[in-house]
Amino acid sequence: MSNHYSAANARADEVFDALGDPTRRQIIARLRPGPTPVGKLADQLTIGRPAVSKHLRVLEGAGLVRHESRGTRNLYALAPEGMAVAQQWLVGMWDTALAAYADAVDAAVEEQSTRQVKASARSQRPSRRKRTGPGGSA
Repeated sequence: MSNHYSAANARADEVFDALGDPTRRQIIARLRPGPTPVGKLADQLTIGRPAVSKHLRVLEGAGLVRHESRGTRNLYALAPEGMAVAQQWLVGMWDTALAAYADAVDAAVEEQSTRQVKASARSQRPSRRKRTGPGGSA
């Protein structure tokens, strides 16, 4: 395994760990319209401003949100590059799953084709049984 692969996986782990919390996913959803102050996020959630700030720090650490100070306001916005990490990981998993599915379908088709060839060969062979007459003799 290369260092790049390990670094990419560590980054994806960080993103998915951050997204594993339902409150953080709610925060991400509420940031979709654009930069939002912490106070407004806190008003929309069932947790207080200090807890929202802690969740935002985790999301920022994972690269999912950006922080910008404008005067006395702290605005947070989505960071698309953080979502790109999750998307790339999911695409890699999806590609692997699809390839495995395609291999399984190919194997099933091959097996079915082999069965049909064997069945066809058996049906074309002449029968080796002795035919008996009405009295049971040949």
